[in-house]
Amino acid sequence: MIALPGNPTTGYGWEIDDEPLMLQRADGLDYRPSSGLIGSGGTFYFRYEAVKSGTGRLELAYRRPWEVVPPQQTFSISVTVE
Repeated sequence: MIALPGNPTTGYGWEIDDEPLMLQRADGLDYRPSSGLIGSGGTFYFRYEAVKSGTGRLELAYRRPWEVVPPQQTFSISVTVE
């Protein structure tokens, strides 16, 4: 599981830019607000299951989907499944 901070009320969200083939996205909680206050941020969750051996890179970008500019933030991790 990967947990990344964010605030969807600003229009930003974490999107997957690249996913290694040995991982499969698992169902589960996608976002949890940190409080009940309107406009507050929270945490985006990405859950994965290993489906085969291999090495790859998981890359995510924090952006507004309608904007054509570089993402505000990026997250990248190297993944090895044995």
